[in-house]
Amino acid sequence: MCLPPSHRSAREAGVTLVELLITLVVSSIMVAAIFAAYMMVDRQYDKLSAVAELHQNGRSALGLMVRDIRQAGYLAFGSSALDGGVNVVAITDCAGPLGPLVTSTSGCGRSDQITLIYDQDTNARFRISYWVQVIGGRGQLRTTKQTCTDALMTVCANIYQNQLIADGVEDLQFVGRQAGNINANNDPVIVDVELILRTNNEYQLTAIWTSPSSAAGNGRLTANDGAVREVFQQTVLVRNLAYQ
Repeated sequence: MCLPPSHRSAREAGVTLVELLITLVVSSIMVAAIFAAYMMVDRQYDKLSAVAELHQNGRSALGLMVRDIRQAGYLAFGSSALDGGVNVVAITDCAGPLGPLVTSTSGCGRSDQITLIYDQDTNARFRISYWVQVIGGRGQLRTTKQTCTDALMTVCANIYQNQLIADGVEDLQFVGRQAGNINANNDPVIVDVELILRTNNEYQLTAIWTSPSSAAGNGRLTANDGAVREVFQQTVLVRNLAYQ
């Protein structure tokens, strides 16, 4: 037979207010822990993506400069000779290093500049320049490429001008060398290239960072923040000058 309603409700299990509150607290802790883990993974992913992009941009930018330095001085067979006062490799040694939080440049831009000349063929002679321009407090590696038609390299037309190659540049240094002579800025047979890039955001605890090396005559780059930095270096033989 069926029990009266009062007897049936008295035997049913219930949840007290204290138990409900404990459940809510435990659930909140679990949700907070899951969210914290998600944020940590998300931030780590952002850091890895930024570092990968930094490395790719740095290697690509360095590769472009190294390629043009190696080709400097090549004169195609049958092409007109250059005037004796024209340097096929010309380094402008600036104050450097550029450093973080720079809002403007002075003089030649602080980070070094380089200008290179070589022939593509008998009909095309190129002049290419690389330098760093600061825009909005961030250094940008830029380049201009021209084709010139006279021996003095004064009659030139732009193929492209002021083209952006890499952002987040904190220093660019060129050191030219010849036999027994460092800082040979005109027509060196060896060029040391150093490029320093940093991430847009800070992913680490604030700490003092110092570049592992410095170009001859320039101080080391130092910073005190949480950004990730990478130094790209390469020594390049200017083959057309070394073997002439």
